[in-house]
Amino acid sequence: MITTAEIKSVKSLHQKKFREESGLFLVEGEKLLHELLHSEWEIERICATSSWLDKNKINQGIIINEVKSSELERISALTQPNEVLAVVRQRKFDFNLKTAQNGLTILLDDVRDPGNLGTIIRIADWFGVRQIVCSPQSVELFNPKTIQSTMGSAFRIPVVYTDLLPLVHDLKKEGIAICGAVMEGKNVLSFEWKKSTALVMGSESHGINARLSALLDEHVTIPRFGEAESLNVSVATGIFCAMFNRQFS
Repeated sequence: MITTAEIKSVKSLHQKKFREESGLFLVEGEKLLHELLHSEWEIERICATSSWLDKNKINQGIIINEVKSSELERISALTQPNEVLAVVRQRKFDFNLKTAQNGLTILLDDVRDPGNLGTIIRIADWFGVRQIVCSPQSVELFNPKTIQSTMGSAFRIPVVYTDLLPLVHDLKKEGIAICGAVMEGKNVLSFEWKKSTALVMGSESHGINARLSALLDEHVTIPRFGEAESLNVSVATGIFCAMFNRQFS
């Protein structure tokens, strides 16, 4: 059973204000719950139908609310709720220099679309990128649309929020190459990557801000063969990651 007060508490997590105040967020659907249950993230509550609970063994210490489909619809942030929803404790990650020195790090400059961030996290997971850094103005990791778009990769890839300007200054001092995705730059199809690289991806509407752009060691572009004006930032990130891996695989 789930009480009216518990329903209100869970529904409040649809809003960023209450996610920040409580330090909690929502995870929905069987696929994401499977990934979550095999991760180190702390689950505080699971709300699920009897059929889901019959099929899944839950560790002790987690509050379990058996709910009807109608109740799940009331607390879900999805248009079409699945069988299960979890309330999860947020985690904050610090930047890991050693990780940055041993591969590709993605830096996101004011990427504001939750679907794009979620897809980039999923792409990073696919290509073995072990760290993503977001500017403070980028969309919140714990936005339900972001979490849903990651398809569970959010529970494997650390996402750090910090001011990118001082970070880039520090990375340059450590000899890490700073590359930026731009419209006019070196062709990524023939670009020679360094093993320790930070790839800066700009916002969907404005690209990389001028102060950050001035710090780039390399400007890299994906050549256009057709008439499209631009590429979605998550699609472009996937192409860059593939080209980086092609060189070092």
